[in-house]
Amino acid sequence: MKNTILAIISVLCFGHTFAHNEQITFKFRENKGQLDDRVLFHNKLHLGDLFLERDRFTFNLFEPGQLDEFYQRRHGNYSDEYLAGNDLLDTWKMHSYSMVFRGANENPTVTGGDELVETANYFLGNDRSRWASDVKAYRLVRYDEIYDHTDMEIYASFQNLKYDFIVHPGGNPNDIKIDYRGVEGLTLEDGALIVQLSNGRVKELKPVSFQTINGNRVSVETKYQVVDNQVQFIFPQGYDTSVDLTIDPTWVFSTLTGSTADNWGFTATYDNQGNLYSGGIAFGIGYPVVTGSYQTTFGGGTFDISISKFSSDGTSLLYSTYLGGTNTEIPHSMVVDSSGNLVVLATTSSSDFPVTVGAFDESFNGGPFLSVVNASLTFSTGADMAVFRLNNTGTTLMQSTFLGGTGTDGLNVSLVYNYGDDIRGEVVVNDLDEVFIASSTLSTDFPTTPGSYSQTSFGGQDGVAVKLSSDLSTMDWGTYLGGTSTDGLYSLRVGSVSGDVYLCGGTQSIAIGTTTGVIGSFYHGGTHDGLVARLSGTDGSLVEMTYLGTTNYDQTFIIELDDVESVYTTGQTLGAWPVISAAYSNANAKQFIHKMSNDFSTIDYSTVFGSGAGSQINISISAFLVDNCGNVYVSGWGGAVNGFATAGGTTTGMPITSDAQQSTTDGSDFYFFVMERNAASQLYGSYLGSNLASEHVDGGTSRFDKEGNVYQAVCAACGGTSFPTTPGVWSSVNGSTNCNLGAIKFGFNFLGVEAVASIPPDILLCEPPYEVTFNGGGSVPNAFWDFGDGSGTSTSTNPTYTYADTGSYTVMYVAIDSSTCNISDTAYFNVHLTLKDEFAAEFDIPEIDPCEDSDSLMVSAGFTGTGADSLVWNMGDGTIYTNDSAIVHYYTSQGNYILSLTAYDLVCMTDTVIFDTI
Repeated sequence: MKNTILAIISVLCFGHTFAHNEQITFKFRENKGQLDDRVLFHNKLHLGDLFLERDRFTFNLFEPGQLDEFYQRRHGNYSDEYLAGNDLLDTWKMHSYSMVFRGANENPTVTGGDELVETANYFLGNDRSRWASDVKAYRLVRYDEIYDHTDMEIYASFQNLKYDFIVHPGGNPNDIKIDYRGVEGLTLEDGALIVQLSNGRVKELKPVSFQTINGNRVSVETKYQVVDNQVQFIFPQGYDTSVDLTIDPTWVFSTLTGSTADNWGFTATYDNQGNLYSGGIAFGIGYPVVTGSYQTTFGGGTFDISISKFSSDGTSLLYSTYLGGTNTEIPHSMVVDSSGNLVVLATTSSSDFPVTVGAFDESFNGGPFLSVVNASLTFSTGADMAVFRLNNTGTTLMQSTFLGGTGTDGLNVSLVYNYGDDIRGEVVVNDLDEVFIASSTLSTDFPTTPGSYSQTSFGGQDGVAVKLSSDLSTMDWGTYLGGTSTDGLYSLRVGSVSGDVYLCGGTQSIAIGTTTGVIGSFYHGGTHDGLVARLSGTDGSLVEMTYLGTTNYDQTFIIELDDVESVYTTGQTLGAWPVISAAYSNANAKQFIHKMSNDFSTIDYSTVFGSGAGSQINISISAFLVDNCGNVYVSGWGGAVNGFATAGGTTTGMPITSDAQQSTTDGSDFYFFVMERNAASQLYGSYLGSNLASEHVDGGTSRFDKEGNVYQAVCAACGGTSFPTTPGVWSSVNGSTNCNLGAIKFGFNFLGVEAVASIPPDILLCEPPYEVTFNGGGSVPNAFWDFGDGSGTSTSTNPTYTYADTGSYTVMYVAIDSSTCNISDTAYFNVHLTLKDEFAAEFDIPEIDPCEDSDSLMVSAGFTGTGADSLVWNMGDGTIYTNDSAIVHYYTSQGNYILSLTAYDLVCMTDTVIFDTI
């Protein structure tokens, strides 16, 4: 039986954002007598109040323009009379309305969830009945059984409120009827519900519905139906496993570390279980460590590396540790190897940074004093790279090594354009867990190997690429890469076919040694060009190298490969980036996506995305993916913090889709973008952030997994503000006076058709025919089944097949949809058919010899038959025994008793009763 829950999600947006960035808390405060008895919870909104009652939500909202004007007066240089705002108060416009859940159960169980640490006290006038102390607050409220077999939750989602209906099996979504009382009217705009009030309007976003079937989330098309002022939900395609799949991105979780020390966010990655690893720096004691983790105390200096592993849903901190010596260190990039161990690329100024015996380089190489990231982070004794591996429980430092020369290593000090570009660089592993690194150096004695592309520095800052053995004991190869001016490498990937290493970065060198036949043989001009290189995976020798750019500023920041090693890059441009073979582009945009052949000779497509307004970039790019279908994903941030660097810019005006998680921005937010394969169209665009702080990254890489989930580190809640988190996560509180590392996991579903089938359990059969019914989950237009017996196949979606005999069979199911990017997907599973044991009801009573013990009243009996699933013994004196294959019974008096045994075959639905007289 399939266990299906239908979840209906609606989002409420209040149509005004104040210029003063007032904090939006969305805290649900319990009513302990301070409010009207009908109110169960109260939420103080930025526009008024929300009261939760047993059968309704009641809103009392101000007129947005008047409220904003009142605020501006109170914070401006005006006369006392004007500041008082009495003229506004005389004409104050408020509007109250209710969402009444018509036909709801009279007494649903209403409880708060995800309790906050704060409490409040209310002493309202001299009526002690309205006094309340220790009043708790919650981030969500649950209504259990608001309708039969249907629950409801209301909670905060970033700057919006959400309410969900969860329809359990046996429930009926048609029961859900919402009467909007006290409104001017209801309309629909692009699938969203507009609630018109006398002083403004409230927008409820297009509803999102999904079912979880056999562990897989299946989206369900859902629409509002409005009749007069009543709203219901309708499902044009129904809501069982045969409906078409509706794609809708999902915000999975967002959490803070909860550190009481200032804690900045740099890098994030994932493992096969969907757990999120975040890396940052912690300024002193107060980072939340987990007992047993590798380093539970601060190492010294100004800041240490901080690493935390969160569960896949963000509710648990699986391990959390400092890592560092007595000076300073920063993480750049992280990746999980095939055994679930975490490999980290970092930069350190600690001569006592923990390294392991037998590592490639056990000694700190030093270098000159320098400051990075807007001169806020200092390396007082120079900078070396550090590469280390933590085991999968975070308890052991398995391997760790220094890497560098006597100059500055691991920091991009000369090509900084965005805030945090100093910390560009990446680490990846191949199938053998060998470690590959792309970074930058100012050392003229950086370690290299014979046979690699270059064993000598080109002058100034160079890019460097390195391959280390899986145990970090040996440099398999190392090379400089660049020209006579300034160069840096930021990202790399290892080809799954060739084993070669593909790299990208930036350059100001007019001669980097490009190879014959590439698309960019010469420097294009301007302040920077992008560079892309391919090195032999065996010895680091040069295979291909090309410039990418225009006559203005250009840099390539992250590189990706598909399964045939086509090369994708993303970056920034201030020039006229060419749009080639791309149906989708945004005119004059400053972020590019470029696909070319693996020998760099042919452009497959080239396009730009962004606001297209002004002369500055929009986002600094921190994560990039090409999925198995060729769809392209980008994560980045922009806005005020980037004003500390040359880049500047704003996130305002980025392309947003109708299903965006967040469609508005204060100009300083994260931005997620998904483009269809071959640059055919935009699949998704959304902001993510709050209006309380300028979310950003202080450098480093985050990652997408191949399923299209982004794992993003954020420097969040700076200035001691808050960061919007999801209910139940590890921490919703910024415990420091400045920043906390924020971790975001955000899911997208653009992977095409998926073969999801209901797997039959082991089957016991009574007799031929040996029939099995198969169910291909989801809504696929075509299917193919091979039943594993050498002869049986079917093209039905839900076939019934008759096997000739019992046994074990491996079944292949192919889901086919030619309109999707992957066209088909295949799943295999085993079916076991077993013939039920022959059913025979027999029992044995040992003979009683009255001459041995004439006073004995004990009788023993045992079932000697086969194939019975249940037994009932009736001893003839009113005593019953059930499901015992052997019994011992004592009668209370002598006499004749009729003993019976009823045996049941519950599979084949037969039973037999046998008797004996004793």
